[in-house]
Parts: sequence; C-alpha cells; structure tokens
Amino acid sequence: MSTGIIATLQDPEKRKMWLANNMDNIRFWGIFCLVGLVLFYVSSDWDFSVLLTISSMISMFSFLMVVVKIETSKSVSGVSLKMFECYTLVSVCRLGSIIPFDGYLPYDRSGDWLYRLTEVISLCLASTVV
Repeated sequence: MSTGIIATLQDPEKRKMWLANNMDNIRFWGIFCLVGLVLFYVSSDWDFSVLLTISSMISMFSFLMVVVKIETSKSVSGVSLKMFECYTLVSVCRLGSIIPFDGYLPYDRSGDWLYRLTEVISLCLASTVV
C-alpha cells in the first residue's frame, strides 16, 4: 500500500471523506462477494478448476463496473473502444468453444451453468459499451 492511502485511512476525517466518496463502490464489491460466495456454495465442488469460474466472474464484474460508471457519469472518457471491441471478439470466441463443447469447461458443477452464464453476461456487457 502507498503511504498516502495509509495516511488517509488513519486520519478519521479523511477516512470519512474517502468512505463517503467510495460508498457505492464498496456496496458493489460487498454485493459481488456475497453473491459470489452463495453461488459457489450452491454450484461448486471447490475443485481446482473453480479458478476458471472465479476469473470469469471477476471479469464480468469489471465489465459491469465500467458500464455502471459510464451510465452514471454519462461519459465514456477514459474508456478505450478498441479494448472493448477486442473483449467482445474474445468473448465470442470463448463462447464458441464452451457452448457446443465441454472440453474447455471447469470440471466441477460450476462448469454446468455458472461459467457459461458469466461468459454470456460478459459478452453482453462488453458489447453494450461498443
């Protein structure tokens, strides 16, 4: 951690200001963690391949955060169109290999539906930005 962040968190006034400015992000992250834990408790065997599903969920959540930021600020400043075009292409290719074939799916129960669902949502979010 940087010393600036530590100083901000140690000073009560700065901490209150930081929490007030970032409360929406903290709520989103909290909801993401709770929903993720519930989904994994219900749909995963916690096999090593669950890391693939976790990475897909984090990627989906990052796209969701970008879309929310664009919608709330009504601006795409700082967002690269080429990057989202590439992610849309990557998502289409990834879905092309996991929808008809089972070889590239996680081995646990999360590969049955959760991994595919997060990849479809990621494609929808990335193409929304494009």
